[in-house]
Amino acid sequence: MLLSCSKDSIWNAQEQGQLSVNVEQGASIFVETKAASTDNFNLKIVKNGGKVEYDGKVSAFTSPMTLPTGTYTVSAENITAAEALADRGAQRLADTQENVTVSANQTNTITLNCVMVNSQVSFAFDDTFKSAFDMTNTQITESSRSIVWSKDATLNSEIAFFEPGTLNYTIKTKRAGADKTYTGTIALQAKTWHKLTVKASVENGQLGITVTADDSVVAVPGDITVDPYN
Repeated sequence: MLLSCSKDSIWNAQEQGQLSVNVEQGASIFVETKAASTDNFNLKIVKNGGKVEYDGKVSAFTSPMTLPTGTYTVSAENITAAEALADRGAQRLADTQENVTVSANQTNTITLNCVMVNSQVSFAFDDTFKSAFDMTNTQITESSRSIVWSKDATLNSEIAFFEPGTLNYTIKTKRAGADKTYTGTIALQAKTWHKLTVKASVENGQLGITVTADDSVVAVPGDITVDPYN
């Protein structure tokens, strides 16, 4: 008895491959070592051209997954970008690999290393500022989501999260009964906690900002200097 297979089955076998995906959590501000599990992270596999092949929890993903040959974008995240900006926000861990190739009758293995992709910001007023200004109604407000830091904020409290980019802020306070308003900007970096201290200075009439950052997960100190006589 002769066995035969159709051209369609041969074609289908040639047009499929497998993709194995590992999802890991890299070091972050709060987690200095890789986490034991990323099961609750969301994994998404999209074939270039728009078809979503998988969109669900890492724990539910069967690896390797059989897929049509082609190129894919594969991403994983602990929360969405929108969730990371809700209220005061939260730390977002994510990674994306583009142009991942699935070849016929082969298994491609990739690893997603999810690290912090947004910025963390905290403010505090030092003693020079508290001595120079009336702190009763003092506060700092940023423009994009109207997040407020109170007069009692510390570098480890009233934390907020933002997308990397420019943060515009306003300091409102009083001195000798007169309203004082100061504005400025901060260049926010990914994977960074910007710890900013507001200080009073009598050296000039400008609001100065000094923020330094590198490409690692670090707490970045910065000073905001305000002239109380301006």
